[in-house]
Amino acid sequence: MPTCEAIHPEDHTACEGPQDAVRVSDQLGGSVLACVHHGARILATVTAATVAPAAVRGAAIEAYRRAKETPPLAFQWDDEPMTLVEHAVWKGIDWEPTQAECVRDAIMLLRFRVPGMSPDRAFLLGTTQIEASDADLALVAAALGVTLEKLLAGDFPWRAPRENTEENH
Repeated sequence: MPTCEAIHPEDHTACEGPQDAVRVSDQLGGSVLACVHHGARILATVTAATVAPAAVRGAAIEAYRRAKETPPLAFQWDDEPMTLVEHAVWKGIDWEPTQAECVRDAIMLLRFRVPGMSPDRAFLLGTTQIEASDADLALVAAALGVTLEKLLAGDFPWRAPRENTEENH
């Protein structure tokens, strides 16, 4: 089965819709045609990437919306976010995370939803486009249920806390 140009070799998910629905471009001028699904994945992964409509009207908006809820390099984790600490352990790498990496991982685990923080700010923090303030760090630590020290050491749960809803009981 043919796939769009944007699919990563390790991504085993199927394309959704036309393979030329959107065009994703990077800041160096490179671009690739993609289905909405893989366009969103590459948009979530590539720093300062942009998306534009190609063959399907409205597809660029859909790809952008999905990218805001997709962790970078989603293909590596079968759509389940993995922290850099978890990835390092998995790969057998001795690694000390930076504050930005810990915040990014925490926000990915929270699926870019941090109570008390706007979705746009969570997206910018989760994609390391801005630096976290003390207030941001406190909100993220509280959302994960860990201390600030544990957050900044990358020592927090590898899976997002479950929301307290009726279906989880």
